[in-house]
Amino acid sequence: MKKRRLGNILLGSALTVSLIATSGVPNNVLAKDQGQTKVTEAERILKNLNDEQRRALKQLEVGPGFVISPDINVNTPELVNVIVEFKQAPAKVELMKQAAKGKKVALSSAKIKVEASHQQFKKEFNKLTGLKIAYSQNVNESKITREYKNAFNGVAVTVPGNVLEELVKSDVVKRIWNNKEIKLDLPKEPKELKSTAQSGSADSNQQIGADKLHEEKVTGKGIKVGVIDTGVDYNHPDLKNAYKGGYDFVDNDSDPMETTYEDWKKTQYPEVDPSSGSTYYTSHGTHVSGTVAGQKKNHVDYAVEGVAPESDLYVYRVLGPYGSGTTDAVLAGIDKAVGDDMDVINLSLGASVNDALYPTSVAINNAMLSGVVAVVAAGNTGPNENTVGSPGTSAFAITVGASDVSQTIATYSASAGDKKYSDIKLLGKNYTDKLEDLKDKSLDVVFVGLGKSSDVEGKDLKGKLALIQRGEIALDEKIQNARKAGAEAVIIYNNVEGEIAAYLGESTGYVPTFQLSKADGEHLKSQENVKFTFGLLGSVQTEGDHLADFSSRGPVAQNYDIKPDVVAPGVAIFSTYPEYMNDPEDGDNYDIAYTRMQGTSMASPHVAGAAALLLQEHPDYTPFDVKAALMNTADEMKEKYSVNEVGAGRIDVYEAAHAGVSLKVLDKTENVEGKETVEIDEETGSIAFGSHYQKDEELNLDKKVMIENHEKEDKEFKVKVEFLPAKDNIQDAKKNGVEVKIPDSISVSSEGKKEVKPAIHVPLDAANGRYEGYIHFVNKIMRKTIKFHLQSVTQIKVLIILN
Repeated sequence: MKKRRLGNILLGSALTVSLIATSGVPNNVLAKDQGQTKVTEAERILKNLNDEQRRALKQLEVGPGFVISPDINVNTPELVNVIVEFKQAPAKVELMKQAAKGKKVALSSAKIKVEASHQQFKKEFNKLTGLKIAYSQNVNESKITREYKNAFNGVAVTVPGNVLEELVKSDVVKRIWNNKEIKLDLPKEPKELKSTAQSGSADSNQQIGADKLHEEKVTGKGIKVGVIDTGVDYNHPDLKNAYKGGYDFVDNDSDPMETTYEDWKKTQYPEVDPSSGSTYYTSHGTHVSGTVAGQKKNHVDYAVEGVAPESDLYVYRVLGPYGSGTTDAVLAGIDKAVGDDMDVINLSLGASVNDALYPTSVAINNAMLSGVVAVVAAGNTGPNENTVGSPGTSAFAITVGASDVSQTIATYSASAGDKKYSDIKLLGKNYTDKLEDLKDKSLDVVFVGLGKSSDVEGKDLKGKLALIQRGEIALDEKIQNARKAGAEAVIIYNNVEGEIAAYLGESTGYVPTFQLSKADGEHLKSQENVKFTFGLLGSVQTEGDHLADFSSRGPVAQNYDIKPDVVAPGVAIFSTYPEYMNDPEDGDNYDIAYTRMQGTSMASPHVAGAAALLLQEHPDYTPFDVKAALMNTADEMKEKYSVNEVGAGRIDVYEAAHAGVSLKVLDKTENVEGKETVEIDEETGSIAFGSHYQKDEELNLDKKVMIENHEKEDKEFKVKVEFLPAKDNIQDAKKNGVEVKIPDSISVSSEGKKEVKPAIHVPLDAANGRYEGYIHFVNKIMRKTIKFHLQSVTQIKVLIILN
């Protein structure tokens, strides 16, 4: 049963601009930017002004503004690589800008404007670069390397640095950015992974409710998802039929295959980059693609089914060897994906710049305005605050943090001598191991100490069970040493009280490995000439829904926007892997072409897949409808977190697909546009009351929330405000008299709308800091939640520069 559309894309002046100004701070999204974009002091001052000062200065010039990125050398005659942003908006965004003014413009006319801006720039560029004597002998090597027209209007160029100040005099040019290097920067993989933080594709699909939608034949069929990444091994059996095309912006052809092992063998480059630890050959995009669109076609029992297994997968390769690339290629990937009419794009990479004015942020916002759901990883630089990176700082993007997932872990009952064991947990296994083959099998137990190579040397382990004590070397190494010595199975017992809080998953170097407590392990060791007999195969379920430590946190610098918007499974996610990664020798062996990876990079494709499911179920949803649906229905985490750590919570796509009521916050945010400050409308699922200077009077603020009932019966909601308890920079709201006022109950008629205005009251003597919480709208069959956040300060420093 199709649900009705939740609402219009944006209201009022929302369509006049497509980005928000924030200041730059050093952090990363997933890919690491080699350098930091700075903002001019004038712009920084503007962003820090309080409300009254901002209104007073609104009509004044703010100086030269951000025209040429300060990290570009404009005096050098040497060639520099830059990105030039044009003033003219992309065609689809231009339509919306004009519609906001009450004007109708044909798409063809808007495209003509875009094309005219490119032609004018080329004319001026060619004229300028012909002045060899005036600038540099290198000027004849100047060239336009890429053109962007869909999600971003501008070009990438190579020119002498001392030409740029003339270039910005063009009526076409708005800003010039440094074309930065980007490298993948996944969180460091621990040798031992927390057992509550493991997941296979079935587990994470179940965690977010995708499995129930699959049962209802909601599989993403007909929805085009673009993965902008390192490429894809499109020969993988789980991806072969899902893959429909794409483009390679590294080699500039239509074949977005990952950088392969064979590619590396043809070069003289080192296999591993000593500075980053990354291999020349890549795998990241294949793993992300499996989470989105894996079709479980491989003939192994651990084949991967993605969140949207019948979606159409398009891949745009923007990062090459060692997982590195440049901003111009990433921008090109976004631009082409919008031009190719993708329904959803996933960006599991980004720059280390907390700046929504950065070109990729502009492109992401314009993608959303153009009708493309843009999902972006929040970053891997947690657990500190303000670590979310661009374009995850974008107001319009669905920014995703990482949580762990409830997982099914195999167990066995067993006996040895006079001792019976119940539910000994699996610690790791080979991809091809069939655990059921151990049932009723008895193996001789051989104690091999700590499991070092010297401990197993000379021991007869063939067809036996190696008993190993935890400690000194990694669990992973212990298992591999025992396997090399011929062990058929392994038990590792703890060296401290309690169980080993780890689960290693699958590896080609493993044999079936289980864990025991310290007491049970020492008892087993004390028995001589004992056989260990496996009994019944079972399983246990771990808890899940805890935030990953590495997941980047908000708020966004300066404007205090709440980020991330949601979280999704992103720790040790099991997905597809290029064939050459686990078996690089000649011949194809896709039986073991899988691995676990972790990062917000792995969380983001869960949300991209969820968006595809929503668009199949609700084909008239806008990107903002999708965002609101996912935020409104997100589930609470197992612990109390700041709204700037988990956003609305962990997504529940099943609830999102069947939601008959939506809540949208109709907000506004400010942006530095040229030489003036403008406001743009923002339609989202959270309330950011902002940062305020409280001097002589109490603070009272409100925000508009639109409740839309799409069902044919009236709805009655009980409303409850929940402040988060005091912690770190979060203040105790009750103690300080801070309260959010909203009616205790709200009625919405069938297929009707109701506007409410939650209002926050802050007494004059309230302590400085943050006040965070949730507004819960609950009726007998559903629960909706809106998060809120306010920062209160006592003073503001203003710097005035006189020339």
